[in-house]
Amino acid sequence: MTLFEMISFAKVYNAALGITDRRAVTNHEIDTVIELLKKNADNRNDWTQDQKDAYKAIADYVKDRIKGT
Repeated sequence: MTLFEMISFAKVYNAALGITDRRAVTNHEIDTVIELLKKNADNRNDWTQDQKDAYKAIADYVKDRIKGT
């Protein structure tokens, strides 16, 4: 994980918890975090392909909801 990915994850996580304002997070940071979550799902050897696909679908849904606000 790169430094930018770590910082982006922390910012998005804090915004999701309501610790910081959503406006402090850029769309680029959100996209980076969603792609990071998808890569992590692909690397899970203990999940079936259906579980990975469901996790990715949830990540896409959350991305759309976050960007819609």
